[in-house]
Amino acid sequence: MSKPDREAMLDRDCIDLSMRRQCTLLRLARSGVYRRKAAPDPDDLAVMKRIDELYLAMPFYGSRKMVEALRAEGRLVNRKRVRRLMRLMGLVALALTFRWRRAFSISWRSSTGRAGRY
Repeated sequence: MSKPDREAMLDRDCIDLSMRRQCTLLRLARSGVYRRKAAPDPDDLAVMKRIDELYLAMPFYGSRKMVEALRAEGRLVNRKRVRRLMRLMGLVALALTFRWRRAFSISWRSSTGRAGRY
């Protein structure tokens, strides 16, 4: 069972079971139960919107290039913040990989299933 499902099972108004006991049974940390999640910062939301627009235009930009693009627009952001926001949005830069062994040889598979190279 996932953590959000277990958190949904908590009953704050239950008289029979204390919060401590409920957290123990559901294997939840009490510190995460009592503390409310902070509201997102409006400035972070604006930066996230711009990062999303830039990512759609240039999906190969990582956090370093994204910081350069945002600073060119006049936004004061550092790499740690952009990296955190990209991770929060689930954005990962697309990168080309070059495999030297496969670049200079052609592989083939015979009818028997054995692989060979020219």
